Amino acid sequence: MGANIGSGMDAFRTVVKEFRGTLLLAVGGSSLLPLVARFAKVTPPWPDGVTLVTSLATLLVIIFVFQFLWKRAKRSVDKAMLWGGALVVLFGISYFTLFDIFVFPIPTTGELGVAGCGWTSNARLIAADYLADPADGCPGNYQQLLEAAEYEARQLWRPNSLTAVKMALFSSWLALFGGVSLIVAAFVTYQVRRKD
Repeated sequence: MGANIGSGMDAFRTVVKEFRGTLLLAVGGSSLLPLVARFAKVTPPWPDGVTLVTSLATLLVIIFVFQFLWKRAKRSVDKAMLWGGALVVLFGISYFTLFDIFVFPIPTTGELGVAGCGWTSNARLIAADYLADPADGCPGNYQQLLEAAEYEARQLWRPNSLTAVKMALFSSWLALFGGVSLIVAAFVTYQVRRKD
């Protein structure tokens, strides 16, 4: 029984090594891709440890693919790769659309902030002073208001809307990376198994 456990873990280590090598050829490494995205300022501003969480999610996808696709026929692997491609397209479009609409740079710190959907009552009053439509708070014409609020998003948008937007960004981000990881892990798992 110990030999089976060892050989199973050896096969898994081979898959992880091949996964990293294949992804390294394609995009610069599984753990490097989130770092490159962070450097390019396209990672979600929340949570702070998004790069670490993304790497952990990538590892979990590799584990699940290895567990469920190791002995499967090529047809099942192909389906998994197609599902991964669908995730990449769907959540890639979703993430970058949300990012474009709701993420703004903070000039004073160089960090990124998140806008919400639905202004606070104070923000509606101030919006009228800036000739902005007080009903338009999703995210609305907020540039002048945000500057007046010293880039403190909670002064303009309701906290629950900020949380909802952050979760939508983060979920889309993880699903996008999950899709990329699924494609690469399914491909690598099948190729490694063919060598045996």
